[in-house]
Amino acid sequence: MNKKISIICICFLFISISVNATNLNYKKSNKEIVMGYSYIEEINGVKILHVNGSFYEMGYQQGSLLKEDINRSYNCWFNSVKKSGVTKKDLLDIWNQSKDYIPECYKQEIQGIADGANIAYEEVAAIAVVGIGIYTSNKCSFFSLWGNATKDGKLYHVHSSDWSLNLKDPYTDTYECNRQLVIVRKPDIGYDSVSISLPGCINVEQGINERKIVISYTNVLTDDYSKKGVPMGLRQRMVLDNADTYLDAIDIMNQNKVCGKNFLISDGKIPLSIVIEQDANDSCISTWDDDLEDIYPSKKINNVLRRSNFFLNYSISGLDDNCYKKSTFLRFILNIFGFNIKYRYYYTMLHFKVLSKEVEKNWGNFDLNLSIGVLRNVYSGKTKLFYGLIQKFFHGYTNSWYQIACCPETGDMILSFAKDGNTAFKQELNRLNYNDLTNSYI
Repeated sequence: MNKKISIICICFLFISISVNATNLNYKKSNKEIVMGYSYIEEINGVKILHVNGSFYEMGYQQGSLLKEDINRSYNCWFNSVKKSGVTKKDLLDIWNQSKDYIPECYKQEIQGIADGANIAYEEVAAIAVVGIGIYTSNKCSFFSLWGNATKDGKLYHVHSSDWSLNLKDPYTDTYECNRQLVIVRKPDIGYDSVSISLPGCINVEQGINERKIVISYTNVLTDDYSKKGVPMGLRQRMVLDNADTYLDAIDIMNQNKVCGKNFLISDGKIPLSIVIEQDANDSCISTWDDDLEDIYPSKKINNVLRRSNFFLNYSISGLDDNCYKKSTFLRFILNIFGFNIKYRYYYTMLHFKVLSKEVEKNWGNFDLNLSIGVLRNVYSGKTKLFYGLIQKFFHGYTNSWYQIACCPETGDMILSFAKDGNTAFKQELNRLNYNDLTNSYI
């Protein structure tokens, strides 16, 4: 009798725990579960999408859970490209030129998004190549530090993504920057990852995978441009899905290139970072001690890499070696009125110099908090008065959609998202951890 009572008590306890766990999980996600354990949660206002399974399933999960956001996001981007003279038909023409270079698994993911959101496949495909269709001079920057440049020897990878904050869905008048989200991805084939993206998009803005590989980019306008290749954001997704080392990441990023970008790739296992300067036909790889890092306006800083929106390798840009030096403040003013277009780099150079000086000033003391703090202080103009005034009046590096600092070794990250058209570096900082996110299940 006592044995039977004990068994009944254990069963009752197990059922009670299961019910409580179910209730807790429901409160956590507050969303329906689609195709297994996919769900959405919010942490301090940051929307986090968890997807898993095959590529089609991950697409379907995203489409189902973000249907409303996807429609609003697509309205925003199709309206934006139309204003720049690019139609949806033009984007589909780019897709038709690039699709043969895109791996089949991502086409399956596109189909999943379309089915889950109940929209046409062509809509998702067109969004996938928007980065090629509207090749603009957005302002971004990044830096990384490791070894004796940091307080603890760990690597810190820091990035600011700077697009126009005025992008809106014309029908609901809602800001696109408000729809940024973190995607926690656990594919059946490939590595787990955490990345920043937009609803209904297979591309990646910044991300880290389980092999401690981190990747970011800045835009660089060049004349060497192609529509036959893989959009840079999708190649970054391919890195997160497939790269075990930084060498794997380099191989992926150097295939099927399309336009001018700087890529920062960090490997937290070593630790080490490299920069790829790249256009459609050329690619240049550099780390901190390469001679390239001593070309104006740069100078070598031990175990530090940084870039904004230009190449140190002049030949990739198609520029002469005096172009940056001749990009003076006077020419910057003339450039605003359409003169001296060739010498348009003053503001970019100034931003790079101010960022570099602040990094050098704090060299050897960096941790995660200082890394994001230096980025925010530079962008807010607190470190140099003249630069702060230019920021205030010309708004070049004030349109920050998100800013993030991460430590791939520990998985810790600090980030902020722009909100309601207000720049990211004035928003509350949020702390996340890669391991906590990827180990979180319904």
